[in-house]
Amino acid sequence: MRKKSKLRFSSVRQTKMRRTRAFVVSFIAFILVFGTVSLLIFLHSIDFNLGNLTQKEEDSTDPTQTSSTQPFAEPQIQDCNVLLICSDSDDHLTMLALVSSDKEKKQIFISCLNPSHQDASASTLSAHYQNGGVAGLKMAVSDAFGVKIDRYIRVIDANLKQIIAEIGDIPVQVPEPIRYRGTDYSLFLDSGEQSLTGDLFVKYLKFASQDGKAEAARALVSATLHAFRDDNREQLYNKLFNKSDTDISVVDNTDSNGLVSTYLALRDNVALSSIEQAKGDKEE
Repeated sequence: MRKKSKLRFSSVRQTKMRRTRAFVVSFIAFILVFGTVSLLIFLHSIDFNLGNLTQKEEDSTDPTQTSSTQPFAEPQIQDCNVLLICSDSDDHLTMLALVSSDKEKKQIFISCLNPSHQDASASTLSAHYQNGGVAGLKMAVSDAFGVKIDRYIRVIDANLKQIIAEIGDIPVQVPEPIRYRGTDYSLFLDSGEQSLTGDLFVKYLKFASQDGKAEAARALVSATLHAFRDDNREQLYNKLFNKSDTDISVVDNTDSNGLVSTYLALRDNVALSSIEQAKGDKEE
C-alpha cells in the first residue's frame, strides 16, 4: 500500500506576512546600496575632504566673484602699440586705429588714423597698404607719426562679423540718425547708443566719419577685452585670433606679464586720443 505524502497548509495571512517581510528586506537593501553609492559620489566631488564643502559654500555666496566681473590679476603693465586694421575683401581700409597701452597712466588710448593721410611722398596710407600689405602699412604709419608698431591685428569684414557674433553686439554711440540706401548696402540707425550686430557694425564703418570710426574702434576694443574671462581666456583667444591675421603670439597671451595681460588689466580704461596726444603722453 503506497504511503501518502504529508500535506502542508499555510494560511493566507502567513503568505502575506512572508511577502511583506521579503519586500521590506529588499527595500532596506536598496536604500543602503543607493545611499552608499550617493555618499561615494558626493565625497568624490569634494575630493574626499569635507573642508572643501564649506569653501565651496563660501565661494558661491560671494556676490563679487561672478564670471562676468571677475578681474584679472594685474600684471606688470607695459607700453605697447597695436595697429588695428579692418578692411573689406578688396583690401580697402574701412578702419585703421592705433591701440596703445600706457603704463604710466594705466590706460588704453585709441587713435583713429585716416587712410587718406599722405606722407612726404604724397602716398596715402591706403596706397601703402594696397601696394605693400601689412608690412608696408606698418612702416608708413611708423614713419608718418614717429611711433613704433609692436604688434598688428588685421581682420576682413566677413571675419569681423563672425568675431562680433562670438563676443556679442557692439554698443556704439551714433551721433545722428542715419537713413542711407546705396547700391552696395543700406543703413538705417537712430541716434544715441545702438547695439550693432556684426553686419550693422561693418556697414557703419563704411558709412561713418573719422570721428564715428574712432568711437566704433573704442567700442570694439572695449567689448572684445570685456568678453575675456578667466574661465574662457584660452578658448576665446583661439577663436578670435583664428579669424584674424596677427603677430600676437601664444606667448603674448599666456605670459602673466605679457601683452594680452596688459590690455586685459586696462580694459576698464579705454579712451579716445589723437596719435599726437598719445605719443606726447608717453614722452612726458
